[in-house]
Amino acid sequence: MPQLAISQARARELFMYNPHTGRLHSRKTGAQVGHIRPNGHYIVALKNEHNDACPGYMGGLLVWIYHNGDAPAEGQLFHIDGDSSNTKIQNLGFGLKGQVTTAHYSNNKTGVNGIYQDGQSKKYKVTPRIDGIRHYCGAFDTLDEAKVALKAYYAAFGLPLF
Repeated sequence: MPQLAISQARARELFMYNPHTGRLHSRKTGAQVGHIRPNGHYIVALKNEHNDACPGYMGGLLVWIYHNGDAPAEGQLFHIDGDSSNTKIQNLGFGLKGQVTTAHYSNNKTGVNGIYQDGQSKKYKVTPRIDGIRHYCGAFDTLDEAKVALKAYYAAFGLPLF
């Protein structure tokens, strides 16, 4: 992934992070910066040293840099819950392209990628997709138990989920 022309120190100088919303706020005014595009992405525009507006940066990536410093040289930012407007730091992760599938199936009622509720047994089945391969991790009575199993499974792959 290309590196942004903004450092963690500069991001922290310009912004404050709101953990309840996942949004950045101006340190000067306290106002929330950026906007949500029609496609759901949170975009933040910055100005260069000549006070010219630059193209918008992905807000999630700025949140990542604010918390972690530079983005990894390889890989892509993904939103764990598949919602590109959710830029809370605990919802952001990095993975190699194709390593993690973040899109929900349209019939997934759990709101968690990799977990679905079986219509017949009513159990929550954990079936994450890694490197394009679906893995079965078990069936659980509650969504919370399934989330714990999913988190442990991704941790085994070194992916920062939840």
